[in-house]
Amino acid sequence: MPSAATCGFAFTYTASQSDNSGLPAAITFDPSSKVFTVVTTDSAQAGTYTVKIKATLDNVAVTIDESVTFTVTINDNCKNDEVTLTAGTEIADSTFYIETSALTTTYSATFTHTFAQCPIAYSLKENTAAYSSAFITNFDTTTGVITISTDSLTFDKVTKTLEVTCTSSLSTHSNAAVSDSFDLTLKDECWDSVLTAPVLTANYPYDLWVQQTMPFSAMTSSVAGCGTINYTVEIIDNTVYTISGLNVVAQPSDKSVWVGTHTFTVTGTLASYSTKTATSNTVTVVISDPCYTTVID
Repeated sequence: MPSAATCGFAFTYTASQSDNSGLPAAITFDPSSKVFTVVTTDSAQAGTYTVKIKATLDNVAVTIDESVTFTVTINDNCKNDEVTLTAGTEIADSTFYIETSALTTTYSATFTHTFAQCPIAYSLKENTAAYSSAFITNFDTTTGVITISTDSLTFDKVTKTLEVTCTSSLSTHSNAAVSDSFDLTLKDECWDSVLTAPVLTANYPYDLWVQQTMPFSAMTSSVAGCGTINYTVEIIDNTVYTISGLNVVAQPSDKSVWVGTHTFTVTGTLASYSTKTATSNTVTVVISDPCYTTVID
């Protein structure tokens, strides 16, 4: 018996679902090549489909149809996508130096996930809350890259805990999200300066009835331009003195209270750096009342 092709007959191929409805959006059929193509664009296309292909023989007195069915299962792998932080790429605890001219540094870790076609997104927290744009000038939610850029004449030392999280957006896996945390210390170069403490001249004897001043040398910093220096006097034995310029001033008002020996130090503090201080040597002041030794004629 001659074949259909020998007799000049041709087959027409069509495809549908088994209920004769159109193919789902993820499945296409090329009748000329008789090839099915499956392309998914979102998780909603996952499922099991029964596909029917029908061959129709033309050019005969009676149209002859034959069909076969088969099953196409589209799995949603994104539900099982698992995120991993690549060992050795964790962001190390770091120090960022604030400079008077803008300095920019980026920080990033490397995350991978099981199914590359699945969408992922990055998020960032600072001390478990929303991050501050004061020093984080950009955070790329598609790559997880943190950009730090700022400039300041003076900047007090502060440490932030930053946490970058990579999340597979459609995954319901227990490892759908993985985080990398690190401590970022921000400071300017003045925090690395070496301070030379103020120096008070050696012990003083003072008369009660006369204002006295005790000079001390200025505190110095190995880094220039670190701002104002504030001085405070700390009395070890509960006496009150004041600072005027580079002098400790003593002029007691309640005369009888101040007679005696007093010990104190002077501390210099860089005004813009809350704990950057240096304390002087300890000196002793003996306050006497000359009236006690006055000779009455």
